Amino acid sequence: MNAVVPWDGMSVSEALLQLENLRQEGRCSLWLGDDLAAPDGATWERDARALAVSVGYSPLVEAIEQARQKRDRMLPVQRAEDPEVELLAQSLEVRGWEFQKAWMREPLGSVRILDPRYRAVLTDSVYILAWQGARESAETILAPDVPPPQTFADKAVVCPFRRGASRVNMVLSMTRFAELLRAAPEYHRSLRSLMTSAVVVYVGVAPRTLVALLSAIEVTADPSMQHVAFVDRRRMTSLADLEALRWKHNVLVVVHEPSEFREIVDDLLSAPEPHGVVLESVDTSPPVISSLELENVGLHRALSLRLAPSWNVLLGENGTGKTSILRAIAITMLGEDVNANVAATNLLRAQTTNGQIVVETSGSSRARYTSLLNAESSGVRVIARQRTPLEEKRLLVLGFPAVRGVSTRLLAGPRGFESGPPSALDVLPLALGDVDPRIDDVRQWVVNRWAEAQAARAGDHTDRTAIIRQYFETLSQMTPGTPWSFARVDSAKWSVLVDTEDGEVPLERLSQGIVSIVGWVGTLLYRLYDAFPDSDDPAKERALVLIDEIDAHLHPEWQRKLVPLMKLHFPNLQVIAATHSPLMVTSLSKGEVKVLVRTERGVIVKDLSEDPGLLRVDQVLTSDAFGLDTTLSERALQMRDEHAALVGIPPERLTSAQRERIEEIEDAWPSAFESEKQRTESQQLVRDIVEQLAQKGAKVPAVKKATE
Repeated sequence: MNAVVPWDGMSVSEALLQLENLRQEGRCSLWLGDDLAAPDGATWERDARALAVSVGYSPLVEAIEQARQKRDRMLPVQRAEDPEVELLAQSLEVRGWEFQKAWMREPLGSVRILDPRYRAVLTDSVYILAWQGARESAETILAPDVPPPQTFADKAVVCPFRRGASRVNMVLSMTRFAELLRAAPEYHRSLRSLMTSAVVVYVGVAPRTLVALLSAIEVTADPSMQHVAFVDRRRMTSLADLEALRWKHNVLVVVHEPSEFREIVDDLLSAPEPHGVVLESVDTSPPVISSLELENVGLHRALSLRLAPSWNVLLGENGTGKTSILRAIAITMLGEDVNANVAATNLLRAQTTNGQIVVETSGSSRARYTSLLNAESSGVRVIARQRTPLEEKRLLVLGFPAVRGVSTRLLAGPRGFESGPPSALDVLPLALGDVDPRIDDVRQWVVNRWAEAQAARAGDHTDRTAIIRQYFETLSQMTPGTPWSFARVDSAKWSVLVDTEDGEVPLERLSQGIVSIVGWVGTLLYRLYDAFPDSDDPAKERALVLIDEIDAHLHPEWQRKLVPLMKLHFPNLQVIAATHSPLMVTSLSKGEVKVLVRTERGVIVKDLSEDPGLLRVDQVLTSDAFGLDTTLSERALQMRDEHAALVGIPPERLTSAQRERIEEIEDAWPSAFESEKQRTESQQLVRDIVEQLAQKGAKVPAVKKATE
């Protein structure tokens, strides 16, 4: 979501015009500050004092007076650090009528909290929230102590400073606000994500207040996402605040005159429809990763990678950072999961203190997800700017490391384990670089489903084992030429038995190649079943699969057929995989192969110029995919060079031993060389052609010389 807007030096009208397209596309959020609550020409001191006096809240009056004497235009509720000056609720509830008379004036413009042009409307104003409360249901107001929805993608009004059930129960101190965020980390992350996933337009907020607010929420600069603040010229009291907004938070300031405030508010708050606002939801369909950017990650100083929506296979010599790319995507999807820091410990580039991973998605769910890797004394801390599709449970992401282990435990019967909506556990084995133990989870899933089928009520004739048979039928099709199928579950040992040509055997005792397929394709399949329980065909749902050494333990025939079979049975997957198998490359299309090449500037990514699906295996090996000079063995190369040297000696100069050696090489490797008779015939044919060309006047001295 690139929304860089050149605000510098813009007039108010130019800035509003630049914002219009972003607003219409739903790529903006709006922050309404306390200035919006004051009538034209009123000062914050007068209205804040009126509120404080009306409710008899003397500590707030003192804070206002201190701020006025210091000519400090920061909001008094954020200047008051006294622990007692924290909540307005009690006083407001006791003397609500006086509060109404002194404070509840109609704000500028028509404050339509759920304006469909904005992803969200946020406010730090007790007045705006209280005034709007009579018009909107409490369910649409999100606050730290309100249980958040599963995703923050729904349009809503957000009041970060609200506390408790009352809409006017507000945190007055920025220190108290930071404490509140620490006590509600999930809300903190959701708020930060909301403020970094779209262009935020701030209106009615002083620069110093905004700096303090963004610092508390930990909103850092993202070069691709410039935000804008409309600031009254009278509020421009500190150049340092403007510099902090620009460089630390990427908020650019558009300065306006006091007389222009109404124009700005009317434009930003004017609803496109005259009557009513419908609560709309943004598109929550699973996203597709379109690009990846790495900075100081693994061995990569800087790397950019464009990705296809279906298959992406990474090639490259050992040490070109293929695994680092897969792990970087996995860590980004984890967001700020507790395991992300552990996973990132060995991923930050050596001798650096900061790194960055940026994942962009395309289509209707386009967005930009940034994870910062910061070195600390205890390790590496990951700071995620937005909640990720995995955290919001919008995208099933599965990660498989290169080492996919064998069975490690005996099952004790049906039991619960993490299987349902997308989870961090799906990607952790790859992110952490552990041995993947999920062949045991495959076995456990089968046992659980089998036990459910056995526990069906009497008279229920539903075939509850059908899903197990369908599951194994799909898996067996991924291993062509090796027939096997589900037999039963041995409830005495809780062993999953399969039928093979050698009879019944436990699933985990199949060949290493089959177990490898079952380990990751089996995990993918049962996770699709459980993540999409209402789907008519879960295998056709969208998911992101990250897999290292996808060809591990597979026979060449299976390597050749794996990609076509996966595309047939799982047509909507986006796969990003690393391999060293030329056979797998021949089953891919142009644009699906990414070659990592080491240069003096570091590792770069190249696309194949040829269509790999139209090449032979030996052609793939000698193409840019692998860059081999030849497919011959070292022994064959030595024989070829020796043969070339011998046949280059004029026949009359050859010794008998040399003639015998030529014949010995040609007998040992007849398909690679011409016999002496064939060479004589070939040389004679060349002479005949040269003579015919010469008779026709063609100049062929070079050719003739080459045959002499």
